Amino acid sequence: MNITKYISVFFLFLSFISSCKEKIKEEKVPKEIMYEWQPQISAPDNYPAAYVNVGLSYEGGGSAGASSVFTAISPSWGSPHGSFVSGKSLKPIPVKVSAHWMSVPEAVFYEGEFDLPKDSIQQVFEKKEFNPRFGDYDRANRIMVGVAPGGIITVWVNGLRDQVEVGRFQAHKTDYKPDRLEEKGYTMQKLANELLSNEEEAFIKKFGIPFEAWKTRPKEYEYQIDILHPKHYPIASGGTWSRSIDGRSIASRSSYGKYDNWGEVIGKKNKRPKKRPLPMTLNTIWYSAAEDIIYESLNNVLPTKQLEALFSNTYEHPEKPGEMVNFNKIVVGMAPGGIFVVWVDGPGKQLEIARFKAKKSKENLRSFIDSRYNKELSTEAFRKKILTEDQAYIQQHGIPYGSW
Repeated sequence: MNITKYISVFFLFLSFISSCKEKIKEEKVPKEIMYEWQPQISAPDNYPAAYVNVGLSYEGGGSAGASSVFTAISPSWGSPHGSFVSGKSLKPIPVKVSAHWMSVPEAVFYEGEFDLPKDSIQQVFEKKEFNPRFGDYDRANRIMVGVAPGGIITVWVNGLRDQVEVGRFQAHKTDYKPDRLEEKGYTMQKLANELLSNEEEAFIKKFGIPFEAWKTRPKEYEYQIDILHPKHYPIASGGTWSRSIDGRSIASRSSYGKYDNWGEVIGKKNKRPKKRPLPMTLNTIWYSAAEDIIYESLNNVLPTKQLEALFSNTYEHPEKPGEMVNFNKIVVGMAPGGIFVVWVDGPGKQLEIARFKAKKSKENLRSFIDSRYNKELSTEAFRKKILTEDQAYIQQHGIPYGSW
């Protein structure tokens, strides 16, 4: 009996050891960390993509995706387009990206599948950002896939403020043809012409397709855009928006108020400069309250080489010998007569780099107010709100059109 007892104990001991080994083995296999994120798609402003299908695949199977099949998209490079999204809210980090799309400016289809840097993406997801709106910390929650002419795929991870590029890839051309082309006499070029808007077609005709801009990331600088007007001649800005060479939109918000002193930035001092490429073109629309006229001007070309030189180099502060500083603002001044001027601005220094003449806009004041400001204001109340005490000054001194 004793021998049987010892044998039983021995086998129980072996069973215990075996189960411990299995448990240790299980503990050594880490569980996949899940994050709450959504896939997004992007394309450069004025260089639309169509028939877009994007997939983000996980290690071991499964994927999330985004698509925009029925319309051409060009939201701005690095900005999301509303699209159909698949996948659960909590997801693993993807290890592959795939994309299939039509580059409308080229009338060509591209496709490709590439490995993603899982560790780099996880580092971004683990970084916490303070959200002042809710007084709490948030993490990055979007993975955006951009598709551009020349077959370039770029992948970003987006948080509240920061956007981190984690991959840039070269897709290949494909012979894929949508069902539409089965119709008699229908060609890829005819399809592309239908998908391009008149504004996009005119833009491409004027500036061409900058393929190199998407192959390598353009240099970025920290700066903000400010708007202003001459003293006593207030405006309501409908917004100043620019485009970088890679089709990224750079905008300042609509606002009205008093910005004293032509050539001096008077506005919010607490705006955080954003890191982004320098603008290539400038667009603006504004209401000149002194004249009761809306002006607008589109696709004005800025001296990019001069801008790059100014923002790339430091200069000595004029009032603080020995202190080296950088330009950190682009300032747009809007004046009666449709004059608008562009300066670069930094501590103690401001340089004019461009001057343009806008045309009277076809947009009426009612539409201008409704789309940007308080719809409850009448046109008369809106103008009065902008002019305030300046109206008496204008009546006494007139408008010195030659001053600007």
